[in-house]
Amino acid sequence: MADPLCRWLNFTPETICKIVEELPKEEMSISEFREYMQNSTFGDGFFRTVYQYACQLALYYEDSDKKIYIPRFRNNISLEEAKSYLKMWIHKYYVPNPYNNKSSFIDIQPKLLIQSIIEYIEKNGNDD
Repeated sequence: MADPLCRWLNFTPETICKIVEELPKEEMSISEFREYMQNSTFGDGFFRTVYQYACQLALYYEDSDKKIYIPRFRNNISLEEAKSYLKMWIHKYYVPNPYNNKSSFIDIQPKLLIQSIIEYIEKNGNDD
């Protein structure tokens, strides 16, 4: 099974700020968004790995029906705002991600990541 979290970089406020800085701050067509990100510091690499991380963190959304990109943030954010966002996000993130269309996840009921971690610790204690 795939990892519950994309492991491009650590989930830190600094990383969140770096990605938000590069993302467009207004809605646009998906094709305009792709072109915009090609010209970002991530270049071609954005749609190979970074996008998974950014989507996982809900930093943006692509509405495939309307074919538009929708940003989470309309301006750059501070480290404190990113830290607050991460604290909120971790309590709402499901694994496996229900938006992942991998066939191996069809029969798995998504549950909150934080709940899964707590259950694991309660079941296994501090065993390595």
